Amino acid sequence: MPDEMMVLIRFGGNADDLLPRYLGAVKRWREDEATKDFAPPLMAAHMKTEDGLLVMNLWATDEDHKNFGFKVGPHLQAEGITRPWVEHFPIAQLGWGATVGAAGLSE
Repeated sequence: MPDEMMVLIRFGGNADDLLPRYLGAVKRWREDEATKDFAPPLMAAHMKTEDGLLVMNLWATDEDHKNFGFKVGPHLQAEGITRPWVEHFPIAQLGWGATVGAAGLSE
């Protein structure tokens, strides 16, 4: 079984300001020669909250998750974003059962 990982990333501040800067950092990470061969998350969701921005990334492998986690920092700094609060959750099961949903994951 792959080692899927769900990661919650929380940034404090104004979500309308943080979201484009976070996405700019992600774009920089994707274009970085050292990281461009790593896969992006299977799914990413960005939620504006009362106190900032909450990002949920679902990674297919722990290697891809760690590559992003360890190497996105300079790109966040370049966008003027401080270190976020991060929590990791290993995935026990994706989906709800044996059918395939719109995203191609089991439901």
